[in-house]
Amino acid sequence: MKATEFNSLVKGLANEYLKPAGFIMSKNNWYYSNDSYKLAFFSVSSGHPMMQIKAFTLGFVHNGIPNLDNKIVEVGDSNLWSYPIFIAPSLLKEHLTSGLSDDIWTYKHRFEDNYMQEKCFNSIYYGGADKNTLADKNASKEEKEESLKDMMQLYGIENIEEKNAVEELTQIIQNVANYTIKWGNSMSLIEVIHQLETYGQNRPFEQTWIENYKIEANRTNS
Repeated sequence: MKATEFNSLVKGLANEYLKPAGFIMSKNNWYYSNDSYKLAFFSVSSGHPMMQIKAFTLGFVHNGIPNLDNKIVEVGDSNLWSYPIFIAPSLLKEHLTSGLSDDIWTYKHRFEDNYMQEKCFNSIYYGGADKNTLADKNASKEEKEESLKDMMQLYGIENIEEKNAVEELTQIIQNVANYTIKWGNSMSLIEVIHQLETYGQNRPFEQTWIENYKIEANRTNS
């Protein structure tokens, strides 16, 4: 499947499922907002020139919380640094129904531990089983297969057939449509503070988020 075909599929499924749920599209991403928080459904390319991989993630921030540039996040903000919380769409239902159990999902910086943190991203490969990820066009079939397998392991991807890509993408977008708003309603200011304080690594940007969230929590409770 070519990138244009896959992107068209994403747009079609998002129009079918996300638009009726209240999401709006801007710059190929989808956004939702209400009186309490903002959500952003992002699709991110792998950055590898030989691969056809898209990673999907859901960003979350409460209203009134400034980003790292000290500006209030607006609907349609496509800067990933404007959102302190990211969750892989496949975890939404289980995390919600578990009562937000830390056994299911916890805060992780989105590129922590591996190229794309599995708690933050669902990666889909749509290039098909015959994709050559090697610069050497004369590589043997065995070399191509081994290279593709290694690349899939790097991104935590198991399925390489096109039909699997379509099925996985459909499930991801349906999860966002069905569970994101309920999940967002459960993510209180205190829960975000808990996640950042408990599972953050005391990075400067994490401390900034914590400080801003505590200011907002104190303001709303005063």
